[in-house]
Amino acid sequence: MFYGCTPSQGPQQVIDVGPDCPYISLDLTSAAGLLHLTFSIDEHFMWVYAIDGRYIEPVEVNAINIPNGNRYSVLVPVNQTSGDYTIRMVSGSNQQILNTTAILHYDTPDQLNRTSNPWITLTGGNATADTVFLDDTSVVPYPAIAPSTNVAATYFLTISHFGASYRWTLGNSSFDLELEESQPLLFNQTVIPSDLIIRTDNNTWVDLIIQVDSPAQPAHPIHKHSNKHFAIGQGLGTFTWSSVAEAVQSIPGSFNLVNPPIKDTTATPVADSGPGWLAIRYQVVNPGAFLIHCHIQVHQSGGMSLALLDGVDAWPTVPSNYFNGSGF
Repeated sequence: MFYGCTPSQGPQQVIDVGPDCPYISLDLTSAAGLLHLTFSIDEHFMWVYAIDGRYIEPVEVNAINIPNGNRYSVLVPVNQTSGDYTIRMVSGSNQQILNTTAILHYDTPDQLNRTSNPWITLTGGNATADTVFLDDTSVVPYPAIAPSTNVAATYFLTISHFGASYRWTLGNSSFDLELEESQPLLFNQTVIPSDLIIRTDNNTWVDLIIQVDSPAQPAHPIHKHSNKHFAIGQGLGTFTWSSVAEAVQSIPGSFNLVNPPIKDTTATPVADSGPGWLAIRYQVVNPGAFLIHCHIQVHQSGGMSLALLDGVDAWPTVPSNYFNGSGF
């Protein structure tokens, strides 16, 4: 990831659109391990209609910031002067400048006769005063649905360094890579330290309050396995309340309990000069052993992970033939 890269020049992708093609639909997926990406198509706007595989009320934008692991579905009206327009995917992270382009080509006589004008800069900023970026926190699911207010448990998870610059926590301790060699938690719930585990009951609602405890932190894309979650709130500073219900009484504008986004990856707010927090809520409907982690690869491998043992009261008995002489 950090060394051994070899410069290369690959082919440039060209997307052809004919005269009877008024729209194109694209699925944007970030497979980046470290950087978050920014996407746009010169002089075209996009209707974002789904995030993480679930429909939202369509939002018109010019550019999308794509955290690691997120997925966006967009509908692009093909209604500009015929010609070639640059499709841009750049790094929106500070660590590295990265620029890759494709071409949206109108398969009709070229009338543009100039270079297309970008919405974004080489570093993912706005190239014009009119550039509209997608605001993930304000999207509304379609059809809209509200999470329950009857929350059975609240867990406070801390994102912090753990003794070294490359070690992290998502909770009270760091999820060591060596634990991947442990017996599966579905077989043995005590095989890893208890401070790396959350246990929940089936058919209950759970809140996870994720506190970024130090400044100069990027947005951490937190990915939850199994079913999706509601991103119900976020803010800067320290979350000092004992529950979301208590926090809503003090800072109601920081929460949406009516029609919040439904996702499986939600980024914490960028903590430039101080701490920040993210609140997510989900219903336990799929009993099993799962993982919640940062989708930045070096953060996950550095320990920013936690085991979710969902619906432990409804786990099935593991058949004996799944075990062998080594205890698995």
